[in-house]
Amino acid sequence: MSSHSERKPKFYKKKAVSAPRKFDGIYLLTGLMRCPQCGATLVAHRINDTLKSGEKVVRRYYICSNFRNKGSRVCNSNSVKADFAERYVIERIAAVVQTPKLLDDIVVSLNKSRSKSVAPLQKELAAIERELKTLDSQKQRYFALYESDTIDNDMLVERINELKSKYDVLANRKSEAERQLDENQAEPIPLQLVRKALSDFNGLLQTSPVETQKTLIQTIVKQIAVQQGQKLRGI
Repeated sequence: MSSHSERKPKFYKKKAVSAPRKFDGIYLLTGLMRCPQCGATLVAHRINDTLKSGEKVVRRYYICSNFRNKGSRVCNSNSVKADFAERYVIERIAAVVQTPKLLDDIVVSLNKSRSKSVAPLQKELAAIERELKTLDSQKQRYFALYESDTIDNDMLVERINELKSKYDVLANRKSEAERQLDENQAEPIPLQLVRKALSDFNGLLQTSPVETQKTLIQTIVKQIAVQQGQKLRGI
């Protein structure tokens, strides 16, 4: 006979189930994994269990949000053990620093991504410049209409304020696009810089509070690929 510690979690039952209670504890990988069956985000879930010895334990999982919210009539749990997934990601990040080929691939990918961003940013800046010139022309036209008594002062103020709002939005986006363009046109990111950054990151990750670990991981991990059967196939 199997012990309580070996039995499957309740959400593996095939019958339709109601949504489990939401848990608000710290889960490092929230939002980074998707259900391999329906594509919904995997969300935090825990089960309070009692071992044969009487010891009470908490088992943490990431499960399909569609399953949690709507039950098994919509999807299966497609659960991933939280401890396993979090350890996997942390170990993968640490391994990058020790794997020259993997580190090289990351640096090449980063620099290619930056190069590809240049042309769209240049195109966007040119479009913004044209729109700003159009707004300037419209402003001068309203002043001319006011001087010829075609519109009154209230109308002038209203139109100028509308133009100013549009101008401010475009000017802010122009500044951001120029900043991004400067970054992407800079010298290629050197391999040694990435190696040091990831080494520092891993050291910081190991010594940080859980809340900080979550923030750190979510700044550099875009998505974790999940397969059915509680398997991860990469980040």
